[in-house]
Amino acid sequence: MVLIKETFYILDPGTYEVCYRLITDACPEEQFSCKTVTVPKL
Repeated sequence: MVLIKETFYILDPGTYEVCYRLITDACPEEQFSCKTVTVPKL
């Protein structure tokens, strides 16, 4: 079983942070993984 919760944080227009909370059988404790994504303006 893998449980993934995604959360999006808007930092600025065009920039947001994506955070994942992973829960797996191999690692029952929550793992947090965040990355900042920048979307270039068109």
